[in-house]
Amino acid sequence: MEGCACNPGFVWSGQSCVPEDKCGCVNKDDRYFMLGEEWGADRFHCVCKEGNNITCEPLECNPEEGYDWMILDGVYGCICVDDQCAECEDDCSEHATCRLIDLEPTCVCDAGYDGDGLTCENIDDCDPNPCQNGGTCTDGVDSFTYNGKCDPNPCQHGGNCSEGQDSFECACEVGFLGQFCETNIDDCDPHPCQNGGNCTDGVNDYTCECEAGFVGDQCETNVDECASDPCLNGGECLDGVNSYQCECVAGFEGVLCETNFDDCAPHPCQNGAQCVDGVDSYRCICVDGFDGEWCEENIDECFSNPCQNGATCVDGILSYSCDCAPGYTGLNCESEIDECESSPCQNGGVCTDALAMFICACATGYEGVACEINIDDCASTPCLNGANCTDGLNEYSCTCASGFVGTHCEINVDDCVPDACENGGTCIDGVDSYTCECAGGYAGEHCETNIDECDPDPCQNGATCFDEVDSYTCECSSGFEGVNCESNIDDCAVDPCLNGGACTDE
Repeated sequence: MEGCACNPGFVWSGQSCVPEDKCGCVNKDDRYFMLGEEWGADRFHCVCKEGNNITCEPLECNPEEGYDWMILDGVYGCICVDDQCAECEDDCSEHATCRLIDLEPTCVCDAGYDGDGLTCENIDDCDPNPCQNGGTCTDGVDSFTYNGKCDPNPCQHGGNCSEGQDSFECACEVGFLGQFCETNIDDCDPHPCQNGGNCTDGVNDYTCECEAGFVGDQCETNVDECASDPCLNGGECLDGVNSYQCECVAGFEGVLCETNFDDCAPHPCQNGAQCVDGVDSYRCICVDGFDGEWCEENIDECFSNPCQNGATCVDGILSYSCDCAPGYTGLNCESEIDECESSPCQNGGVCTDALAMFICACATGYEGVACEINIDDCASTPCLNGANCTDGLNEYSCTCASGFVGTHCEINVDDCVPDACENGGTCIDGVDSYTCECAGGYAGEHCETNIDECDPDPCQNGATCFDEVDSYTCECSSGFEGVNCESNIDDCAVDPCLNGGACTDE
């Protein structure tokens, strides 16, 4: 206020002195707002914060919930269509309607009434008196009536009635015509509303219900949604129709460019590195063992050729390993392996170390790389005549079949020793057996039986048979002779009869 000065520590804010940290905000139209004050600005809800910081967020106007952007009673905002959404906290006057103005439920007096919405009084339509020629005006609601020759006034829509002797004449208000001023001139013909606006005819007037994104008496003005400078972080606002688009500077994104684009997503740093986001940039903090812009390079620990004796170096992460050539060991393959250290030679074999190998001098009777094989001394089939060979250590033994003896069972045992055949029989040796070939007159396995040549009895004529070896003897009865006593002795042969006697042998 002119002529006033604030005390130290206070500054002039609006219409009063406030502490310096409570100073309000000034928008781009040089309009002042108190700290904490909220207001609607062209489809945005704005609030004044400390440090002259005005923060605006887009207001949603959802047609599905009954709202639309329009002008109502000279105010452009998100209005509830046909007042179907308004719910006023205070009780509106019976002559008022609850409407949404910038999303705020507000009581608005009906046509013909005036007031704050909570209290609405009937407007006196007879003040000033519209009735001419002595007519009497009677107030109504947003109307009046009159009496006279022109009473009641036959002229409609405020037409001025002039009485004649037997007639009257209506002088119509601008916007009406006809004998009774009954016709409202269609001010919407031709269509004055631009950009798809819907024209509503009035009295010598019209109103345009603009499509979302346009304002003006004829909807000729595209609402500048960029007027509130909604784009943040240096974003350029591109105005559209009932919309705007923020063209963000590099590194920002979002409807309002409010988000610093996370250059670390998706994660560009490799091999477990930490990504540090910047503005349109990032940097990678590598874990040990990696290098490069994205930590994509595994540091080659094999570069210094640490592996010895022809080993192959295999690079790892912050490490390396050596694939040693045969015969070497150690971290760097620096040591030759003593292949005899594990005592690989068996059965008394003597080990001699060589490169990547060992040599075993086997004890007698063994063979194989590690002298693990007992030489099969039976492999040459040394045992004869069906004998079983039993392998030993550098030796073998033969288990002979019956009838054979000898180291290799090569000797047929002489089963005729001592002489098993009796009575002069000849012994014939077999395998684990013998046979006796008996002398004449003997029989039996061992020729032990003298054959009885008197059975059956060969001697005739009552002779007695005497058995002998391979023979017999017949002792003839008197008067007989012959080997078998088969011959009757002719006793007359000696002519025993004397004196001419005739001899008859009997």
